[in-house]
Amino acid sequence: MRSRNWGTDLSITLTGFFSLPIEQLSFSLNAEVLAHFRSIEAARDFYESAREDSGWSQREATERQKRTQELLAADPAEFFSEVSLTPEGLFRITDGHHRATIAVMKGHQRLRVIHTVKVHRF
Repeated sequence: MRSRNWGTDLSITLTGFFSLPIEQLSFSLNAEVLAHFRSIEAARDFYESAREDSGWSQREATERQKRTQELLAADPAEFFSEVSLTPEGLFRITDGHHRATIAVMKGHQRLRVIHTVKVHRF
């Protein structure tokens, strides 16, 4: 069992790590990460807009930006994302969209994943 989604949920791991080609994964590129890749100004605009739309405090936005910058500096070969299997037979990322987007933007063709099931907190 592990914490996921920035510590807001729990999941149970069903497999060990395995590697999948990016094209076998169902996910959308993360807007927050894309803003960082565009420019410092785009990242700043993203966080300002997120503060207005989500109600983040300045401290929350600053912490989120810091954590994303740390991910950007890390080696994507060490990343992993959590996936679930869709009825169509695709693996859908359920946690790790930031990490997957960074790997794609840095040219990685494969991503380490683990198959998990989300546990809802009450």
